[in-house]
Amino acid sequence: MHVNLILPVQNQAFDWSQFLSLDHIGRDAQQNYRYLKFGWGDRDFYMNTLSWSEVKIPSVLRSLFMPGNPTALYVEGYSELPNEQNVELKCVGVNQKDYLQLVNFIKASFQPDPQGQPIRIQDSSIDTSGFYEAIGHYSILRTCNTWAADGLDAAKVKTPIWSGLAPAVMRQLHDD
Repeated sequence: MHVNLILPVQNQAFDWSQFLSLDHIGRDAQQNYRYLKFGWGDRDFYMNTLSWSEVKIPSVLRSLFMPGNPTALYVEGYSELPNEQNVELKCVGVNQKDYLQLVNFIKASFQPDPQGQPIRIQDSSIDTSGFYEAIGHYSILRTCNTWAADGLDAAKVKTPIWSGLAPAVMRQLHDD
């Protein structure tokens, strides 16, 4: 239903700890994160719907069809690559230049404070995650999956012509 982007905290190309305060991502102040998961979505829906079982049709309709919906970025830290039931994980290799394009796309999705730092909104229901102010508006024409596909596209990863639904994006990805 929802495509996220998972990147290493640090590699030869970029160190996320220079951009995000890793000890303040969630309630759990671990600093041994090796991976960060990034997601973007309708702020109200994203922050107030804790599970798919809590999805309410009026919220979905508002998110998709009401103009000007504010957005949030979700960031979750992992000490190891996630291995979650019913979650498809694909590893896609890119060169350093294209990887930095993806990093810059994600960084540009954060709404900065006057000092240029990401604005943290609140903890998530998961101890190692939190929400941040984001750039852009959510709608049926710009969904969470469209955002993820745009990030992949910035890294020159093949994406579908229409990326509104997760299966369309995931079908294009091939493990490297």
